[in-house]
Amino acid sequence: MLKLLRKFFTENIGLKMLALVLALALWFYVVGELKKGTEEEMRLLNKVLPSAGEINKDNNGKAGR
Repeated sequence: MLKLLRKFFTENIGLKMLALVLALALWFYVVGELKKGTEEEMRLLNKVLPSAGEINKDNNGKAGR
């Protein structure tokens, strides 16, 4: 059993290392894109929506902006 595991992890070691490097590169790219999207969304929301203190009801009782 130990021999089988050793063979599994050491066979084609170059391809396994390449796959690991590509997986890590893809991971960091996706995480960076998600963070970038969040920052852009927050900037857009801050422009579109007023701050929490400005959301009040107008004289007619309806929510105003």
